[in-house]
Amino acid sequence: MTPPPPGSKGPESGESPPKGTSSELQSAKDQETRFNEAVEKIRGRADAAAKGLLGFAALAFGALGITKATDLTPQYWTPETAWSVAAVVGGFILVSIALGGFSAALWKATKPVFTSSNLEETQQELGPHEKKLVRRAYLNMARLNGAPSLLAYEARSWRLQRIAARADDTRKPQLQLQADIIRAEVRATQARVAALVVRERASRAVRGRGTVGLAVLFIVGLVVLAGGSGFLTSARNDAQIATARACAEARSAITKTDRDTALPERCGAERARTPSAPSAEEAAIEHNRRALTIMLAGLYETCLNDRAQPNAVCAARLDDLNRVARPSN
Repeated sequence: MTPPPPGSKGPESGESPPKGTSSELQSAKDQETRFNEAVEKIRGRADAAAKGLLGFAALAFGALGITKATDLTPQYWTPETAWSVAAVVGGFILVSIALGGFSAALWKATKPVFTSSNLEETQQELGPHEKKLVRRAYLNMARLNGAPSLLAYEARSWRLQRIAARADDTRKPQLQLQADIIRAEVRATQARVAALVVRERASRAVRGRGTVGLAVLFIVGLVVLAGGSGFLTSARNDAQIATARACAEARSAITKTDRDTALPERCGAERARTPSAPSAEEAAIEHNRRALTIMLAGLYETCLNDRAQPNAVCAARLDDLNRVARPSN
């Protein structure tokens, strides 16, 4: 180790030998890159798990045949249907709580972790177990290099930077390299801490005690929801079948009567009407049509009996008779 220039401080007591090779700098940078990539992979998996969970929930609701709220609306309120509606609402609440809790845990796993060389600043938004992980990683790196803390280890790099600024050209590159290596190792330690925290959160979201409770809550809620919706759907279908049968019987009964009767509103507010008596004008027209038909029939019969009449004349009489006897609507 080359002694520092006059007026500068030497290494602190307990410091590790100075670093000074480009391979050490590259190794520290590679570690930082690997830890950052690990964080992104964990977040990507957590995001995929959240989307898969929502897809599974949609599939479960689809399997129950629930596409809209009216599918579960009873046509007739009875104590059984009231309890079924309460079961559907309760099951939906339980399923929503389970999905919300699991989604919140996954969201926390993808939440950014802000780190710095200062242990207290890094621990501000962390949980108790996460704080222990961070403290252990920071102290291990600091003690490995003879520093009381990671912040003090980073401060060493800035001290070397100041020494390099005052050193001659022969020593300046080496001092600058040592400072760069220390800062790269500090950044790699921060990246490692972020990876540890994110992995811990993702593991707790998937295999933690809370996750097991949420899974049980989801299953119970789904079973309750399935039972209530199944009863309501069955009751609704039975009511629709009974209504259709009653309406069909009502239509049949009304058709056999001579009264202008309205069907119940549940049957579509239809009205079954029997033919009403014709008006005076319609009766006069019908009387004249019948009289004209009788007259034309007589003319046609006379034409057939008269051998002197041409066939064309008789055919014309028959056409007139058909037009009057069967008028177009």
